[in-house]
Amino acid sequence: MRGLVIVAGLALALLAIPSPAAAFHIGGSHYGPGVVLWACDPGTVGTCVFTVEVSNSSLIFFRFDLNADGAWDFPDHTGAASIGRWTTLTFFTWRFASPFSRACVQAWDGLTTRLVNGRFVPVGPMGCTDFVRITPSRWWRYNPNGVVFARFEIPSWLARGDFQPRLAEVEGVPAMWMPMNGQGDPGHWLFRVDRGELTHVLGPGDHTAHLLVRWAGSTFTAAGQVTIF
Repeated sequence: MRGLVIVAGLALALLAIPSPAAAFHIGGSHYGPGVVLWACDPGTVGTCVFTVEVSNSSLIFFRFDLNADGAWDFPDHTGAASIGRWTTLTFFTWRFASPFSRACVQAWDGLTTRLVNGRFVPVGPMGCTDFVRITPSRWWRYNPNGVVFARFEIPSWLARGDFQPRLAEVEGVPAMWMPMNGQGDPGHWLFRVDRGELTHVLGPGDHTAHLLVRWAGSTFTAAGQVTIF
């Protein structure tokens, strides 16, 4: 990827890395293992730190799309076979010459594959630092009645048919797909989440909340921001 230079990488045990506020709820998903990616703020120019968090210890290989355009940037996939190239790094830094926007990671156990168009491809969860907007994004913890809506942007490079929107949740709280609300906007889906349950799970503070959807024999996780005061 042009304009990017890798600075350093270091494999660290996840437990040795302090988790950000409202970290992924390890083991909290009903729909299979998940992966989340923590990164710098959008708009960052210069050094950005990436940290991977998984919900299953069998997920030990990773590859990264550092501008969320559907092409794997690290490790370099130039000339790679359909199985791809992978790293065991869960923590590394990258230097951006232009403003950072969003990024994705896929995790893999090194064994599970599926046949797509005559080629074996890895099966493993994917997680992105963006792709969902939660509204309202702020609410008072002592008035949690009602619902919040998670508007999911379907990544353009992924097959819509690989998603199972009826199997979705936000931080372990069931997310009800509202297909009628997506008419006329094929690039987005809307989900309804009980605000009281989400308040109970997250508690007060600024949070990164994760929408998890069943996808391609595994799961896809998208991150959005909420504040509970």
